[in-house]
Amino acid sequence: MKKTSNTKDQVAIVQIGNSSGKIAKTIHQALIPEIHTSNLKDLHVKVQRIGNLLIFHFKSNNTATLRALINSYLRWVITLTKSIDVINLKNSTTVSI
Repeated sequence: MKKTSNTKDQVAIVQIGNSSGKIAKTIHQALIPEIHTSNLKDLHVKVQRIGNLLIFHFKSNNTATLRALINSYLRWVITLTKSIDVINLKNSTTVSI
């Protein structure tokens, strides 16, 4: 990213822990397509997984865009976590007729 004298990149690092490394891996893999489309001229996202921890590195050229980017990814993580919980609950419940 090319910087000018009037531009200062805004950076944030967010760490999110999960109950298991398997869930963290699933969320990480599900976010890969979104990560590739978010890395535009003025937006950069990097996500790494260490065990059950997801570490997000966000960079933008302004605070408002950075905040929106972080909020979007947090919503993705929340939605994916809830979906995994529902799937796990459904798979652990048997219905007899």
